[in-house]
Amino acid sequence: MVLPGLVPGLFNTSALFPGHSVKALINTPVYHHFIYAAKKQILVDIPFTEDKGAWALNFDRLEAEFASGIKIYFLCNPHNPLGYMFSELELKKIGELAVKYDVLICSDEIHCDLVLSEDKKHISLASLSEDIALKTITLISPSKTFNIAGLGCSFAIIPDPIVRQKYKDAMFGIMPMVSSFAYEAAHAAYEESNVWHSELIEYLKGIQDYLFLEINKIPGLAMKKLDATYLAWIDYSALKRTNLIAELEAKGLGVQDGKGFGGGQQFRLNFATQKVNIEKAVEILKNI
Repeated sequence: MVLPGLVPGLFNTSALFPGHSVKALINTPVYHHFIYAAKKQILVDIPFTEDKGAWALNFDRLEAEFASGIKIYFLCNPHNPLGYMFSELELKKIGELAVKYDVLICSDEIHCDLVLSEDKKHISLASLSEDIALKTITLISPSKTFNIAGLGCSFAIIPDPIVRQKYKDAMFGIMPMVSSFAYEAAHAAYEESNVWHSELIEYLKGIQDYLFLEINKIPGLAMKKLDATYLAWIDYSALKRTNLIAELEAKGLGVQDGKGFGGGQQFRLNFATQKVNIEKAVEILKNI
């Protein structure tokens, strides 16, 4: 299914289960539109935790929530804003639980082409088995990787024909058509931009390495290395500052407040820009 954007794809998934008696599951912190889409139903949250310095998901609680009647699980992989990529073992657990408890998974994989870790590989949930694929709506788009979000061309891959027809029916009369210009841009991105994409990944890796080193030198700030994406998740809880986001903006650095993602004293920093801009950002952060 062709969509005018990935966010409409999230909300269209919610539309498959009308009414307010259905439970939808997310894992915070997460891209804020996941929260809004899940609020169309009864929102259930299993927050990420930290285990030995790495992000972790409580699978015992996941199964308990699935068993309690969850109907939609909004999965983000690679994860925004944590930059975390689920392993094949984790994805198999999620998929098998979805099959067992009849849960539809909406898997946002928009950052799948932005893998920064040398030892990680993106695995699409629906690729693991036919049974898992039939419980999955996969959302992808060239918009993030190739910087063409303004053209509006995304895709929902829906193997189950019954779910696909329901999805199409929910779209009818609401979503605008995708323009021919957007189709051509998506085609060029996927078919003719391999060299550009390789250079992009190397550039982003260099910026992340620089940012990771410099952020963790600043007292009160902490950043983990990302598996994927270009979105640094920076913790400032040690500073015990309540107005830091506004202070940074006043100094010329725009970041996104972690509270909007269901987090706390963190902010998301987009580093998909020229390194000189990130160097300026670091200087501002050194003087907070």
